[in-house]
This record gives sequence, C-alpha cells and structure tokens, in this order.
Amino acid sequence: MTAVIPAPTNDPLLVDGSEAYRHRVDAAKGSALLGLALALVHDGASSAEAVGELWVEAADNRRALESAYGRGVALVNDYPGDPDVRQAVVLVSKALRHGARCSAATGEA
Repeated sequence: MTAVIPAPTNDPLLVDGSEAYRHRVDAAKGSALLGLALALVHDGASSAEAVGELWVEAADNRRALESAYGRGVALVNDYPGDPDVRQAVVLVSKALRHGARCSAATGEA
C-alpha cells in the first residue's frame, strides 16, 4: 500500500504572496544581507560603498534590512568584543536610514 501525501497548497507559509511567505523571505534575505555586511567589513569597503551595496542587494526591501539589523543586534550580544560585528550592524543601520531618506525624497510611505 502506498501513501499519498497531498500537496500543501493551503499552507500560508508556502503560498507565494501571502504575508507569512513574505515574512519568511524577508527573514532569509535579512540573513544574507547581514552576511554581506560582515563580508564588506572584512574586505575593508568604505562606508558609503557598503551602504550602497547593501541597499541595492536589499532591492528596496526595508523589511529585509530590518531583519538583518535584528539579527545583527543578536550577533553583537553573542560577540560583544568583535568590532567587525559592530561595524556590520552600523552599516545595516546606515542602509536603513539611507532607504528612509530615499523613500521620503520620492514621497513613498
């Protein structure tokens, strides 16, 4: 006897466009953005260059940057003496402020 497992089409975590799906995507993208910020700090990128690259990689997704910031703050708590981690959080914070200024300049909410 073979069991047939139905496809989870009603699962809000898998339905493209649902709020839960977008939240998971933003959280995953936030992890990638924090990783990028750490790599940029490690490579010695200038602050302006790093902020621009983070904003471009975030693709105007403020929630993904907020996720990266939250993950970064947690990482600072785990590694309080690591200056690279602190600098990565500062870069993500600057990218968030940059995004807010861009949104304000274009009149977006």
